Amino acid sequence: MTGAQAVAAVAAMRTQPPGQREFGINSIPPQTRDWYKRCRPKHIHPEGATQERSVKAKYPAIWRGIQDLGLSYVFKNTGDINLNLVREFYVGFDPLDTEELVPIRGRLIDFSAKAICDFLGAPNVPMEQFIRRPTYEELRHMLCGVDSTAVWVRDKETNRHKRFPKKKMKAEAQVWLKLINARLLPSSYDTLVSRVRTCVLYFLMTGQKVNVGHLIRHQMAQVRTSKKNDRMLFPNFLTRFLLHERVELEPEFDHTVDQLIQQTDITNLRLRGEAGTLTGAERNARGESLMAHLYGMMDLQLQIGGRPATAEERTDLELRYPLNAHA
Repeated sequence: MTGAQAVAAVAAMRTQPPGQREFGINSIPPQTRDWYKRCRPKHIHPEGATQERSVKAKYPAIWRGIQDLGLSYVFKNTGDINLNLVREFYVGFDPLDTEELVPIRGRLIDFSAKAICDFLGAPNVPMEQFIRRPTYEELRHMLCGVDSTAVWVRDKETNRHKRFPKKKMKAEAQVWLKLINARLLPSSYDTLVSRVRTCVLYFLMTGQKVNVGHLIRHQMAQVRTSKKNDRMLFPNFLTRFLLHERVELEPEFDHTVDQLIQQTDITNLRLRGEAGTLTGAERNARGESLMAHLYGMMDLQLQIGGRPATAEERTDLELRYPLNAHA
């Protein structure tokens, strides 16, 4: 059954009586119901807004890079999650569909890379941007510095370069990596970084735009074709996207999860190993940064008379006396 036929079948269904569910399993084509029933995600990756103030204060070059690359949407609120809606959308998503249309609740949604980029306000750059493959030496120099001796973890069977140790990366690379793991290629594991992830990291650090739409579709395709069937990526984005497309809701049955209140601070790093070795100039700069911040804290306490500082006062302190990347 094609996507158009599935939409026609749903549209032809009789209106359900009050109190009875119209969508959910009732709107799923027979050939995909088994996947729908087995879809019990153990790992839902909610997308929290990235804290812009800390990035701008501690890593202004990275903040400008995010703006120039058209990725400023990562600083915006992500909205709530409609778990039922997202689950049904995954069922209808066919990675092999050349028309890139997804049937859901009587609608046929354009889910092309261009549609995704347009919705997010991200650049719809051509796939040719990804053809260039940097050498392993280029990757190491960009991520760790030209004097780095970091080595890749190789595959035991093929001996191919497989993963790169995050602890060997310099601070700027780790900040970009946290952004990638939080919003572009969702992952909670980053001790060893895959080749694909290191290449995306290299592109961003060198100012090359990436097609977010292609990245999202590629990862959703991996979820849709996986036998484990236990992950749910981009739930906040998909909910907002479908609401924007005016897909019908069932408030009585749809399970909604509130958006994350706490923003993600991608500048909060724990540097160790090679990346944590500071030069004399870096240690001096760190000391000056800490002393200035301590002075600001003492000055603030004198002004407020010893009471606990408010969130606004703490934010103002961070902006006036920011800690540098090594503090």
